[in-house]
Amino acid sequence: MFETVMRNLDFGHFASGSHKISFAEFLGRGDGLLLDVRAPEECDTLVLSLESIGMEALSIPIDQISGRTGELPRDRPIGVFCPTVVRSSIVYAYLLSEGFEQVRILDGGYPALVGELLPGKLGKHRERLASQPA
Repeated sequence: MFETVMRNLDFGHFASGSHKISFAEFLGRGDGLLLDVRAPEECDTLVLSLESIGMEALSIPIDQISGRTGELPRDRPIGVFCPTVVRSSIVYAYLLSEGFEQVRILDGGYPALVGELLPGKLGKHRERLASQPA
């Protein structure tokens, strides 16, 4: 499966942009899982909790991903996050090879994430959550 996935990651795939999603679009969906693939030392310095906007965040360092895919949903979108998109890209390809169809790379690293969590935008995400049926 890995070889098939790698063959499909050609220019056309990356040119289409289908491998990426902006934080704004991902957070706006409301049903996804933010997969944080940073090292524990990085997670200790900036903890990502999106509970206040109704989104789950899970930290699985890149070196542990192969043994922990059972913790990931196959029926919901997964947005993979790291500061510079390098590790996210690796995990993206790996998860595709493991049959995860709804995985995307969260584009923009820390600046994009922090931008979506500023008070004005965070308020809009919370309003969206409050307007959803229970």
